[in-house]
Amino acid sequence: MLQPFDNTNLNGLYWSLLNRRSVQVRQGFWRRLLHPGFGSQSTIKVRGVLFCLAIVVAFGCVPPVVSSQPAVKDSLLSEFQSPPLEARPWAYWIWMDGNLTREGITADLEAMHRVGIGGVIIMEVNVGIPRGPVQFMSPQWRKLFTHTVREAERLDLQITLNAGPG
Repeated sequence: MLQPFDNTNLNGLYWSLLNRRSVQVRQGFWRRLLHPGFGSQSTIKVRGVLFCLAIVVAFGCVPPVVSSQPAVKDSLLSEFQSPPLEARPWAYWIWMDGNLTREGITADLEAMHRVGIGGVIIMEVNVGIPRGPVQFMSPQWRKLFTHTVREAERLDLQITLNAGPG
């Protein structure tokens, strides 16, 4: 049956939650494993040899890390100097008040690509400067946006568009 919880008994919580037999089985396993006083001298020696053998087998099967360090170092260096697309930073690209040109878009994207930018978040905003000729979502704006997408694909840049004009 169950024993009540006893603060003096380190396993008291186990006794109160589980039946005595399952706890005794668990305690017996750990007691035999961790306390060499249980069992005969030959049993203890065999257990020690088996334990050491298990450690050697477990760690002996793992290839040494030292042999792969130059390859890892070279890979890390090359990925740092030329990071993959998913590791490159993104930037906000603010299109202000319809002041857009095809040439300006291409120049901006090429400059971003040259310095290692991986993607842009385009935001068309109205910030109080003189309005440009291109109205947000007009046919001309959509043609320039299509041009932006094609140029970004050419330069291997990712783009996203903010939900609406600022």
